[in-house]
Amino acid sequence: MERGRRNKLIIAGAAVVLILAVWAFANRGNDLETVKVRVGDITQTVEDVGYVRAKGEAVLYATQAATVARLDCEVGQAVKAGEVVAVLENLELKAQVADIEANLVQAEASSRSAAYRLQLAELALSNARDNLERVKVLYESGAVSLADYEKARLDMESARAAVEEQEAQLESLSARIQGLRETRGHLAARENELVLKSPVDGVILSLPVKIGQVVAPGTTVATIGGGDGLEVRAYILGEDMAHVAVGQKVLISMPGDDRGHLVGEVSQIYPQAEEKHSALGIVQQRVPVIITLEDTGNLKPEYEVDVAIQTVTRNGVLLVPREMVRTTPEGTQTVKLVEGGRIKEVPVKTGITDGTYIEITEGL
Repeated sequence: MERGRRNKLIIAGAAVVLILAVWAFANRGNDLETVKVRVGDITQTVEDVGYVRAKGEAVLYATQAATVARLDCEVGQAVKAGEVVAVLENLELKAQVADIEANLVQAEASSRSAAYRLQLAELALSNARDNLERVKVLYESGAVSLADYEKARLDMESARAAVEEQEAQLESLSARIQGLRETRGHLAARENELVLKSPVDGVILSLPVKIGQVVAPGTTVATIGGGDGLEVRAYILGEDMAHVAVGQKVLISMPGDDRGHLVGEVSQIYPQAEEKHSALGIVQQRVPVIITLEDTGNLKPEYEVDVAIQTVTRNGVLLVPREMVRTTPEGTQTVKLVEGGRIKEVPVKTGITDGTYIEITEGL
């Protein structure tokens, strides 16, 4: 399992071997090994990796591939909220902006020209319409021939078609301009992301980059401490966030440390997910979650910790080992029972799991 993703949520349809009654074949003949269903409590958790930081700490990171162009602060320097800490440069983005600007200037010039041509066409249509009315009166009085009248009518129809053509061109150019302006707005937002400003009053704790360095999306550019005490920041997979809520209990432990765990609580869930690269290079949507600590123990800033967010607890429910439940190719969950000295397979419905046991809600 990839590090940083040890979620214990049950995966529906997982192809695992699930049994309550097991025939033990290896050196045991036909002995029957059974496991009793028990009643107990079970807690489902969402597990991941978190990082200890100072309370109120802010992390500035690159949101796109870029080069560090400026570092306006030094480690240990006090900064105010809104103060520029670093400026990145994305040459590809700059080229895209220049291209959009050039296309927009050209489209706006074409639009002005089309609007002028439309005015001329509308004037020509007005003249042709007046001329048709005049010729019609003369034709009806016998002063001009039918050919003269037909020519005037055709001239008016031609003028109307010219107006419609110019209107279509102007509408097309207007749509193009609107699209270019929207694209320019999106690019401008990305340009703004290249100017990294401190969101809090604090002190620069670290600047792990150098001028001229190429950074990938998600690279930390600066860390700013804005308060006293410690907290844990974890990035939870977006698909697991449906189970996470403010106020839930969290167990926190150091990797490889079996001396117990610290207790925390989910205090903040960020409203927007962020793209993070996994250890395998996979881009994942992860939501930052802040966990407050009842006791910080021996934790220090930048420590990596394991967090287990307790999302659901059920008391006094039927439990069996998770591997005892089998899912058929048709999607039905079953267990094997020993009844009257015989083995039979029965369908069940399951609830939550803690990774070791699984809740049985129907069938047993």
